[in-house]
Amino acid sequence: MQYNVAQSDSFASHWSLDPGVAYLNHGAFGACPKPVLAYQSELRAWMEFNPMQFLVRECHLLIDKSRQQLASLVGTDAANLVFSQNISASVSAVLRSVLLRSGDEILVTDHGYSSCTAAAKLVAGRVGASVTTAQILVPVESEDQVVDAILDAVTERTRLALIDHIPSSTAVVFPVRRIINLLKERGIRVLVDGAHAPGVLPLQLDQIDADWYVGHCHKWLCAPKGASFLYASPAEQQTLDPLIISHGLHSTRKGRSRFHDVFDWAGTFDPTAWCSVGKAIDFLEGLLPGGLPALQQRNHNLVVQARRHLLSELPAQPTCPESMLGSMASLMLPEDPMPEPRYAEVHSTTPVQAHQMALAERDIELPWMYFPSFPKRMIRISAHAYNNLCDFDVADSIRELLESE
Repeated sequence: MQYNVAQSDSFASHWSLDPGVAYLNHGAFGACPKPVLAYQSELRAWMEFNPMQFLVRECHLLIDKSRQQLASLVGTDAANLVFSQNISASVSAVLRSVLLRSGDEILVTDHGYSSCTAAAKLVAGRVGASVTTAQILVPVESEDQVVDAILDAVTERTRLALIDHIPSSTAVVFPVRRIINLLKERGIRVLVDGAHAPGVLPLQLDQIDADWYVGHCHKWLCAPKGASFLYASPAEQQTLDPLIISHGLHSTRKGRSRFHDVFDWAGTFDPTAWCSVGKAIDFLEGLLPGGLPALQQRNHNLVVQARRHLLSELPAQPTCPESMLGSMASLMLPEDPMPEPRYAEVHSTTPVQAHQMALAERDIELPWMYFPSFPKRMIRISAHAYNNLCDFDVADSIRELLESE
């Protein structure tokens, strides 16, 4: 079913975003709706009214409820999920728990998120292992191109692969199930960075069959900041430790797995973001007839229309076919004409940082980035319920910045 993008006018009132800003960067930090924030505030008031009652005797029940709702959404059993503060914490927990030896290799791609790649390099370097990077050229013409590039980078020493589901930079939806099956045939364990997938794609984690899968709840599911999740297959749960070891390691809670105990109780913190995930899912499910699947389709349709419009107005190229888009799209711009070192000497910022700041001054929030490296660059647009097609009428501002170079 197709939905008129003008419907978002009624949805926008549910968010606290500045109505004067064209906010096209949901993929960065997400945006939490007012009803979900109000629910989190109620939980915080409860926590401060009686900390012992909330933190010791009540919050784990709320975490369980949110975890169950999330598990149903992403297609797995709640026993396979724990919450975490963010993707970086989850990825680092996995990487530090995997036994690597000198000479082993971790495989990443050049589309991967920089902090996750940095974590892989740090962990590998400590034991004499190394990180190999698969080069996936843009524009990406097909799923086969992604699969072939990753398999071509595999060697007999590859022990672990860290693969994005939807890379933050290029926003191309990778065929992770195919990739995982082919890597597992070669005896390689797979960690999927699914930061942008929950709320964008219909997930079935048990069918995807990754060893580990990490995802954000605060991005496309619109939960409060500080809510992410880590999926671990049953075979990997017993040896997986969080970055912070606390009382959960010695918990005596009946009916609880070690996996849940060590991650659920990793020191004192504010758990209300985790407890609010279910509320965020309920909110999104209620926006359109057809629930979250209908909203996902609506957001996809909107970003496709917006990309078509910008491609017709700008000297830009698509990074992939429309069939490989979710709720974000990146567009390749002409190469940067200004030598980066010279520019930085004068302005103390890179040209793309200056352009992004200039757009912000025009009330347009849109990332402008180098990819895969200077001087190649691109912009990225995001579409969520509060956006409509008029928000993407930003071609004139982008063109003016390009012409000013």
